Amino acid sequence: LTPNTEEIIFYRDEAGLGDLVTTLGAVQDIHEAYPNAKKTYVARKPISDVLQQHPAIDNILQVWEFTKTEHPIIKFGNPCPASQYEGKTVPNVDKDRIELFKLATGLGNSNTKPKLYLDDSEIDYGRSFVGDQKVGVVYKSSARWRDYPQMTDLVVGLDNKGVEPIIIDDVLT
Repeated sequence: LTPNTEEIIFYRDEAGLGDLVTTLGAVQDIHEAYPNAKKTYVARKPISDVLQQHPAIDNILQVWEFTKTEHPIIKFGNPCPASQYEGKTVPNVDKDRIELFKLATGLGNSNTKPKLYLDDSEIDYGRSFVGDQKVGVVYKSSARWRDYPQMTDLVVGLDNKGVEPIIIDDVLT
């Protein structure tokens, strides 16, 4: 990437919503470093819909719409830079996926947190689905070493503070 870069392509072919969202900190850092470059994100529907309102993304393409380009491509998948690192360092993984996706940009890590930008209809739908004071918690991951070991404490702590946790994928044991 150079200061004269006209367009930057982000590419994530996998179907995981969580990983797509965790790439947004890196996208936001690239947008700040290259504000004049057009940013295109290549991803799969329906999860790519979550990118529609993001101010750091100018264009969204579906994977099948993407063709060769002379513009720089930052690949967040195939292979996934986070899973490559985790595969080499498991069970002593010392970086989270947000950091690993940021490092994949070549800019290094930052304190930028991924942000979602939703329109009013999406927010209203979410509220009708879960209400105002609820937090979705994924209790188990696809790789056991990535499970959060204090899940019971987290869920009980949220509940004690009046925030209703919604357990996703599993039940508390």
